[in-house]
Amino acid sequence: MIELNLTRPAEPGVVSVLLPTRYRSAMLRTSLTSLVDTCARPDLLEILVARDPDDEQTVRTTAQLAADLGSIVHLWTAPERYGYRHSSHYYAALIERARGEWMLPTWGDDGIMTTSGWDDQLRALPADTVAWLDGNISGMTCFPAVHRGVLDVVGRICELPAQDTHWEYVAHDAGVLVKPDPGIYVLQDRFDITGRNNDALYRESRFGYAPTEFHDEEHQRLRAEDARKLIDAKEKATT
Repeated sequence: MIELNLTRPAEPGVVSVLLPTRYRSAMLRTSLTSLVDTCARPDLLEILVARDPDDEQTVRTTAQLAADLGSIVHLWTAPERYGYRHSSHYYAALIERARGEWMLPTWGDDGIMTTSGWDDQLRALPADTVAWLDGNISGMTCFPAVHRGVLDVVGRICELPAQDTHWEYVAHDAGVLVKPDPGIYVLQDRFDITGRNNDALYRESRFGYAPTEFHDEEHQRLRAEDARKLIDAKEKATT
């Protein structure tokens, strides 16, 4: 697990989208444009992009996106290339820099938002919950949204790439997994799902998923610990 240093206060109503990327200018533009075009309050949207120190292409792309979409787009440069297997290090750094009350802390550059007003749906949900976002694969959440209160209680993120499923399992077991109404749908434009974007980063991801580790005894224990933290916090708040 990666411990978080959450010292920056959350700003009510702000939604932060966090995503690492590498040499994917077209996908990055499509993804970020979809988020902005479908949100109800662009003024309350924050997009934090992480790039590797050797990726100058993403510097140019985010600069153009910031010019096109507004100052809501921000770029952070990692001190080294972590790669897909250790992508949690990008996400942890972005979470610590985010100011959102709600976060999409596992967003990817292959995500395309399709639901208008998705951000208002998140704002309508109870605090201290995790929001289920529907995707291409039935029965699995895609890039879930996490309320800052959940991150404050748990205080860490899973170090494995399958962070979206980690949040789903933890929130389900803690009784804080909620579904927005009428629902938020994300198209994940990934090669094994849509047949597109079979690039070097996708191929790297096939060797970095670590499904065996995700389901091993140690990570089940860690998920149970996170769920227990949320259960205890919920019980404390009602007494």
